[in-house]
Amino acid sequence: MTMRTVCLVSAVLFLSLSRTLSAEPDAAFFSTASDWNGFYAGVQVGNLRGALHQAYAVGDHSRADVSAFFAGLHSGYQRQVTRNVVAGVELDGAWLRAEGRSHFYTRGGFQISPGYVARSRLDWTAALRGRLGYVVDRRMPYLAAGPAIADVRFVGMHGNGVFDPGGRKIHIGWTLGGGVDFAVGNRLILKSEYRYSDFGRRVFNDGANPSRIGLKTHGLRLGASYRF
Repeated sequence: MTMRTVCLVSAVLFLSLSRTLSAEPDAAFFSTASDWNGFYAGVQVGNLRGALHQAYAVGDHSRADVSAFFAGLHSGYQRQVTRNVVAGVELDGAWLRAEGRSHFYTRGGFQISPGYVARSRLDWTAALRGRLGYVVDRRMPYLAAGPAIADVRFVGMHGNGVFDPGGRKIHIGWTLGGGVDFAVGNRLILKSEYRYSDFGRRVFNDGANPSRIGLKTHGLRLGASYRF
């Protein structure tokens, strides 16, 4: 997924969700949420999909697709810098078990013996993002970006044995996304969000044929926050 595609998806989500929430329900139940200042914390659930790209120095490589539902927590602080513009920062973490398998291929794209299998796993992710939103009554469409980390595991199998022990590494990269916060009452905030993340590449062994692994993901999430 290119940066142009990421920005386009974020913009479309930003506009479409804003229009979806434009109906005017019972004003006695929904707050106008003219004040978005302060700390908040909450929970989130969603679905993450991505790919682990692995390649040896000699050119042999694998690509394992991963997908899983996740649950997590988030907290943050935001300040209404003008009547409509809100800026803030948010920290979040998500726990999941996304596993993937793939055969190995040569540099030229030919499959190596089917007995050779790459096994990858993603256990958790976290991000610290800056957020910038625009208030429209009780809705606040926003964009968010910042550094992100992920816990990645890899092992190369041959039959019932291991030919590449791989290991476990913390990947550090970046994330970009957008969504809409929707104020319910004076304290509760609901959110819907799309996020793209590139966690970079890391070397998983230091032998004569080192392996480099990269991880990219995208996903949708729903959340609920309590504003203090």
